[in-house]
Amino acid sequence: MQSMEIIKKERIQYKKNEHGQFVCPICNLVKTNQSTMHYHIKTHKNESQHICKYCNKAFLHKNMLDVHTKSRHQQMEEKCFPCVYETCKSQCNTKAQSMVHFMRIHAKELSRQYQEKNPVSKTSLCTECDRIFESDTAFYYHSFTCFPPNESTSLYQKYQELLSRWKN
Repeated sequence: MQSMEIIKKERIQYKKNEHGQFVCPICNLVKTNQSTMHYHIKTHKNESQHICKYCNKAFLHKNMLDVHTKSRHQQMEEKCFPCVYETCKSQCNTKAQSMVHFMRIHAKELSRQYQEKNPVSKTSLCTECDRIFESDTAFYYHSFTCFPPNESTSLYQKYQELLSRWKN
């Protein structure tokens, strides 16, 4: 493997394999999108521009720094998405986290009706739209919009309350 000093100075050229995927010349990681490979290469070149003010950890993307700050340094950052259920003390840092929390905790039974887990690959199939997800978190995030609660349920009222909080 090349030293970091050499990698920083030179322009790293990645190539496509026989399947049209991009291959990292340093670690042979394969990526489907050129932009994803571009950011992966930056990890080898150590080009992180966004630095955490609390622990000095570096990130390529500002949004990843924001997520890190809110999740790792919550005592120093204000959480902005409390749960819509008064008895639940959960507070989320992002809209996405609040969606996942809602579907994972409060709409668990609804979510399970549409989730088919593969025990071998550990993926989840959404039986409503036939999409496959690599993680439960991705499935719950998707489920928030794919199959919202029935309008006649109390769950639907909380769902609407959560949506209305985001508009403010």
